[in-house]
Amino acid sequence: MQRYETQVILRTATGEQVTYRGEAISSVPVPADQPLDSATATSLADNAAAAALAQEPGGEVICVRIHYG
Repeated sequence: MQRYETQVILRTATGEQVTYRGEAISSVPVPADQPLDSATATSLADNAAAAALAQEPGGEVICVRIHYG
């Protein structure tokens, strides 16, 4: 199992900038000295962004960061 920490920075519908943090777990381990493959990174980023946007309807994603290891 591999644990990932996600950070999504959004601009809310009112123009405020907020940050949401979360965790994800994957059954596919990635050595800490190697980058994520693009499919895994895209999936994690998309899911994190969708979860954050669900909390901020009308918001806009500025940045998604994924930390693992």
